[in-house]
Parts: sequence; structure tokens; C-alpha cells
Amino acid sequence: MNVCAVLLLLGVSLTENIKVRASSVELFRDHFAGEQLNREKWNAADRRSAVNEELEYYSPANLQVANGSLALVAKQERRGGANYTSGRVDTKGLFDFTYGNVEIRAKLPKGKGLWASLWLEHYQCAAAVPCTQWPPAISILDFRGDQTHTIPATLYYKDAADHVQSSGKVLNAADDLSDDFHVYRLQWSPNKLAWSVDGQPAFFVIDDPQKIPAQRLQLVMNVAVGGMFPGSPDDTTEFPAAMLVDYVKVTREDSSSAGHTIRNSFIFAWICVFILTKVV
Repeated sequence: MNVCAVLLLLGVSLTENIKVRASSVELFRDHFAGEQLNREKWNAADRRSAVNEELEYYSPANLQVANGSLALVAKQERRGGANYTSGRVDTKGLFDFTYGNVEIRAKLPKGKGLWASLWLEHYQCAAAVPCTQWPPAISILDFRGDQTHTIPATLYYKDAADHVQSSGKVLNAADDLSDDFHVYRLQWSPNKLAWSVDGQPAFFVIDDPQKIPAQRLQLVMNVAVGGMFPGSPDDTTEFPAAMLVDYVKVTREDSSSAGHTIRNSFIFAWICVFILTKVV
């Protein structure tokens, strides 16, 4: 009986929780195996860009899958009234999600006038044309090929007056990001957006429902040529130039396992019940 009393007192006094670790559910993955783009996962744009004053025609021919990577290749060649061609893929109508963790391992292209982007936009937006549902949009990175040590990470949203606003940060990297592959990650939850590069935290938006989107978003990857952000290529820009993507994956914490707690007091109470039962 004394042992039981002690256990009950411990159970009442201790408030520490035993937390069950949440597991992750995989929502989307592509490691680009084989020799062709998986058209069950990706759409390949086939049109001249009509946004941001860009100079490229997006062609499926500029998407190459080989050696376990997807190459989105920018070339200096005429097509469809444009002086350049390039590659763009998205998951419109194939995959979209609300909240999750996006991880992309990529090697970025170098050269003035090149604009590589990994981003999320509204699930109804079509490729490379103005979209009335934009924003919201989350840029995991917008990379200028002539600024290879910096990565602008940007969030686009509408304020209370329905005006388009942006919030972001320019991340400075010690390495030239066009020299090798790096892992770019975005964590998106109802209360938080968090960007990281190679596991190092870079930028956060926390507890701001005006900024953090709650809509369904699709994945987009592209290499633009020219436009308002990077400017036009010049004589120093070498073509062809490519962004290589090793893998893309999207995960989400399993809500069925997250947040379960077990009070120590209940554990001790059940031990006492067991002891009393044996004594009686």
C-alpha cells in the first residue's frame, strides 16, 4: 500500500508529458529515373512566356531526363517569335497540396539574364500566362545567374485591401550555388513558413494569417531568360545553360500520430490499480 501511495503522489506531482514522435507522410516524390519526364507527375509547358517581360519560349524539347536528374535547358534559338527557348514544368491538375514540406536538390545555372525558379502557385494557374488567382505564391528560390552567391526567397500575398504585397529575404551563401547541387527546403504550416538551404535556416514567417497561404498550391520549376528580374543576357552569357534537379519530394506530418501525449499520472495510477488487484 505504501508503494502505491508513493506512486500516486509522483503521478500527481509530475506533469512531464511523454510525447509520441510524429511521422511524415510522403505526398509527392520524383527522382527522375529513366530517360523521359514522368507525365503522370509533371506538365511540360509549350508556349511563349507572357509574364514578367521574359524572352523565352518554353518547349518540352528543352527538358531532358538523364543520369537521375531533370535538366531544364535554356538555349539561344528562335521559336514562336522568341529569341530563346527554355524549360518549365508544373503539377497543375496532377498534384497540389495545402501545407507540407517541400525539398528540392538542384544545381543552378550561371549567366547574366538567366532566372531559375523553384516555387509554388495557386493550383488553377496555367503556365507562363497572367493568372487572376495570383497571389498567393511562395518562391522557394528565385536565382539570378549573375548573382550566384545570393538567393531571394519571397512570399507573395494580398493585404486586407486586396493589394498585392511581398515579403522576403535575400540569402547570402558562402558557396557559388551554380558549382554544385544544394538542398532547398520549405516548411509550410498554418502558422509558419520556413526556408532553409542545406539544412541551415534562412528565413521565417510566423503567425501571420494574412501572409501564410491556406489555398491549394501546385509545384513549378522553370528557367526564364531575361525579364524584369535578371535583365537580358549579354555577350558573357553561355548557352546552353541548365538547371539540374536531382529530386523533388513533398511530405507532411502525419496528424494521426502528432500531438499524442501520455500523462505520467495516468501511468502511475494504472500501476497502482495493478498492485491493488494483486494484493486483493
